Amino acid sequence: MYRGLEGWNAVKSFFDLDQVQAVRLFAEHSYEVTEGEAAARAVAARIRQVIVALDTAVQERQDR
Repeated sequence: MYRGLEGWNAVKSFFDLDQVQAVRLFAEHSYEVTEGEAAARAVAARIRQVIVALDTAVQERQDR
């Protein structure tokens, strides 16, 4: 629960994601490996990909 929201709505609100982003990052079916260290590493790698893409977009706007 986050700010009175539950489930995917809480995830989307907390991380400021849309539905597609939330599912891609956090839904079990979005990954081949779903347990253990390998799964944790896969989630972390995908989060880093999203952050880098957003950071690049922010940097490009600031450079203008």
